[in-house]
Amino acid sequence: MPEHATEPSADRAVLLDFCADQHRAVLGILEGLTDDEVRSTPWASVMSIGGIVQHLGYVERWWYSKVFEGADVELPWSDADRDADFRLADDMGVNRLNAFYLAEVQRADIVIAGASFDDVARHPKYPLTLRWIVVHMLEETARHLGHLDLMRETVTARR
Repeated sequence: MPEHATEPSADRAVLLDFCADQHRAVLGILEGLTDDEVRSTPWASVMSIGGIVQHLGYVERWWYSKVFEGADVELPWSDADRDADFRLADDMGVNRLNAFYLAEVQRADIVIAGASFDDVARHPKYPLTLRWIVVHMLEETARHLGHLDLMRETVTARR
């Protein structure tokens, strides 16, 4: 990891370690589940384990690639369908979902490694620092990980 003059390396390492722990926990939720289990909706909500993990992958893509880097990336949602990222395609099983999420996390790690936390996003509507984006993604992932823990417990109890 490159040293950045404006941020203590220990602070950066601690924050990124917490992010990595959250990412590993999300991937751990998928371990041992079947394709049907990741699609099941154990509560009154239409959300599924797979839908939340896919959403988290697309949110990583949105913040790091689209907002921070200003890249032209594919995203499923639109003004007409804000929740498209929660719906799994028919061919999105556990293995493909795992690979998708892991690829987005690894892409984000590359972006973070190459920038200072004080660098500002390129997206004109979101002049936020990388630090803000990393902290936001830590919060977003942790919040959804709570949902995932409860959903997995409910789904596996039905076995």
